[in-house]
Amino acid sequence: MFIRKVSFFICSLSLISFTPLCGEGRYEKLTLTGVNIIDRNGLSETICSKEKLKKYAKINFLAPQPYQKVMRMYKNAKGESVACLTTYYANGQIHQYLECLNNRACGRYREWHSNGKIKIQAEVIGGIADLHPSAESGWLFDGITLAHNDEGILEAAISYEKGLLEGVSFYYHPNGQVWKECPYRKGKAHGEFLTFTQEGDLLKKQCYENGQKHGVSIRCSEGSDVVLSKEEYNKGSLVTGCYLDCEAKKIVSQVINGNGVQSIYGKHAVVETRTFSRGEQKGEVIVFDSLGENIVQTYFVVDGVKHGEECFFYPGSDKPRLLLTWNQGILQGTVKTWYPNGNLESCKELVNNKKSGLLTLYYPEGEIMATEEYDNELLVKGEYFRPGDRYPYAKVDKGCGTAVFFTSSGTVIKKIPYQDGKPLID
Repeated sequence: MFIRKVSFFICSLSLISFTPLCGEGRYEKLTLTGVNIIDRNGLSETICSKEKLKKYAKINFLAPQPYQKVMRMYKNAKGESVACLTTYYANGQIHQYLECLNNRACGRYREWHSNGKIKIQAEVIGGIADLHPSAESGWLFDGITLAHNDEGILEAAISYEKGLLEGVSFYYHPNGQVWKECPYRKGKAHGEFLTFTQEGDLLKKQCYENGQKHGVSIRCSEGSDVVLSKEEYNKGSLVTGCYLDCEAKKIVSQVINGNGVQSIYGKHAVVETRTFSRGEQKGEVIVFDSLGENIVQTYFVVDGVKHGEECFFYPGSDKPRLLLTWNQGILQGTVKTWYPNGNLESCKELVNNKKSGLLTLYYPEGEIMATEEYDNELLVKGEYFRPGDRYPYAKVDKGCGTAVFFTSSGTVIKKIPYQDGKPLID
């Protein structure tokens, strides 16, 4: 309980530190030297005339505006270039606000939901002075960044220092209870990561040291004090682990001396198992449905990437739906799909994630729908069959022709002309 009280106290201080923008009082004493406006049609206009600027100096750009983006430029007492950027939703509501200094993002950043509720409150100390995703991805944050949902409820309070995660960041349930506490040091996970239920009970504890899992980790049963799993890590390597069934509370898997099977829990059951060897994940991964009753996916991991066959199954059955073949994290080899009745739907070959070789399509009853031959994603040859026909209805040869596809009843559903191996689509 002490931890949660501290987190609410820290969050309260964070909220106090963020003063509302209101009339942006810090700029009222500065001289407006220019305004750049981009309208809803994307047309840009820059105003530098002192007479025209008098009108814009009186406008509250935090209120709804008929623009896409506005940049206001000032000079401060030191002769430095100061700017404020604002963007707007299509409904006119303000979307973003950013302060800049000497053509760098520096100062307050605010973002709103389209309904006018605040979304993000942050302080930026570096990065590109513009409001678009590529610029925003390079910003350096400092202090506490607050994130809210579209109802204005606090979702997260994230702590930064000079662009790096530093200190404890908090994430919240919709009812205001702490969901996660995540401590960082110099941008790396360091300390006890804690996860709580909406009622405030401890659900999970994971220990980190300099970005690596290290020490004891536990996962508790929701609504009780029963520890479902207990793991011990040594500098990122899993040494031991014991995992209990959520209902029977019996051991379902273990890791001993770095070898064995790790169980991952969902809300109601074990939803995934991972094979470990010498402390590292290596081997088969089995994914179950949310109740832990049926397998929905299997694949293999080697050296941190998928390798070998990956299979997806139809919900509630053991019938395969999709088969992929991986080679060191790259799709390469056979890809198959099946109909719900168990019959093969398609079979193709991939090389470096591109179609190369033979592709065969089937009707649900098992008859061939089409055969195609590809070379590095380009269609070289194709034959397309109507149900019940022995000979192709249409052909593509040397990359040219028309592919024709039918329903199982014989109705044409698609025609695709090809030239030089590429589809000609309007």
